[in-house]
Amino acid sequence: MTITDGGTGVRRVEPVLATPALSHVVLRTAHLQETVDWYTAVLGCRTVFLAEGLSAALTFDGEHHRIALLAVPEAENDPTAPGIEHIAYKLTGLEPWLGNYTRLKAEGIVPALVLHHGGTLSMYYRDPDGVQVEVLIDTMTPDQAIEYMKSEAFRANPIGVPVDPDDLVARFEAGEPLDAVLAQPPFDPAMFDAILAMGDGMAEAAKSQGQPG
Repeated sequence: MTITDGGTGVRRVEPVLATPALSHVVLRTAHLQETVDWYTAVLGCRTVFLAEGLSAALTFDGEHHRIALLAVPEAENDPTAPGIEHIAYKLTGLEPWLGNYTRLKAEGIVPALVLHHGGTLSMYYRDPDGVQVEVLIDTMTPDQAIEYMKSEAFRANPIGVPVDPDDLVARFEAGEPLDAVLAQPPFDPAMFDAILAMGDGMAEAAKSQGQPG
């Protein structure tokens, strides 16, 4: 905080814990143009800057850039190594979230996993380099989500419950009340290992376990 000292015009800077806002992420990619195209499709990004074979800057809102890409050589990817687990982007509600899913599905881009975390509904995609990208909506207010994360129910299952996005689309289009569509289904502990594996086709795993979505 900057304070003007009385009428002297002298300013002093007081130590303060400033609240940050996330500005952008920078990703290394071995598939620059393919990755530019992927984020353009998945997040609706537009390209602010592109140097072929070198780097790119993308944005999806009024910021100058939200995602920067640096071209690097192909390398073996170890998903268990320390580093970023995933990057999450939030949409505004159920209808655009489902609409985004159906649009991408028609383009051949499908989530590897769809989870209901209690406070959020989340689709997890993988970009051309295998980076996991979460596209989510809130199902609770922030205060409600904080209280839920303190609960025994969340402690028993902090990962979430797999759901079938096609079932959610069908239930939404059938006119089912939104509260019911957004409700978290019961958790089957037998699914825990499958959730952790986070392989492709987790929507099929949800179907095979009889989850209602």
